[in-house]
Amino acid sequence: MGAIAMARHVAIIQPPYDRMILDGRKRIESRLTKSPRPPYGRVTPGDTIHFKRSGGSFVAVARVRRVLMMEIESPSEIDRLAKRYNRWIGAPPTYWTDKRLGTRYVTLIWFDRVEPSTQRPDYTAQHMAAWYVLSDDAAETCDDVFEVELTRGCFSQGYVRVGGVMDRLPRRGDVTVEMDGGRATVRYDRGKRMLRGGVWKAWLGRHRLRATDRVRFTRVDRGVYRVEPIRMR
Repeated sequence: MGAIAMARHVAIIQPPYDRMILDGRKRIESRLTKSPRPPYGRVTPGDTIHFKRSGGSFVAVARVRRVLMMEIESPSEIDRLAKRYNRWIGAPPTYWTDKRLGTRYVTLIWFDRVEPSTQRPDYTAQHMAAWYVLSDDAAETCDDVFEVELTRGCFSQGYVRVGGVMDRLPRRGDVTVEMDGGRATVRYDRGKRMLRGGVWKAWLGRHRLRATDRVRFTRVDRGVYRVEPIRMR
């Protein structure tokens, strides 16, 4: 497997987020949408984000450190996200109120290595677009590294939900996972967007994971992924 290629992005932001990014108060960029449009499914740790003030100039550049993508099943999930992460997002209460009922897809992007920058990347602006993926290289990384969030059903029914990253897995066949030095085969249920297998219950329990913790998948071969636990608390 070759080196992982990283993508560049342009994120359109509103004041006062530009100042909050530069002074370190804002460390997570949030995008809550009705449809799975970018950055959902298109951003990866290691990517670069160029932040542009809406109607103004570019203000900063940063590196993507971590990404959380999830499909929303109820408004209460938005409430939990706001309570858990808004201290680093820095949004007013009205932001979460306005997004509470209409959001189906969430992308949270942790970033670091922030530097002031007025450099304008080469891209074509589109009316009302708020996010641009500048490089097709992002497609080359789809199978390499991604993370999924655990839900309560994962522990009782023995699966990992992969709805937001289905395009990063093989279209057909089972998936082999490397966990704790061994290998196991899990069934890829595309219809329900899950990886199913009895190994999950024991592995999740062994690592003392909980709902909203995450599992990182790293492709090591065709149809073979190393899995690692990520605790979010």
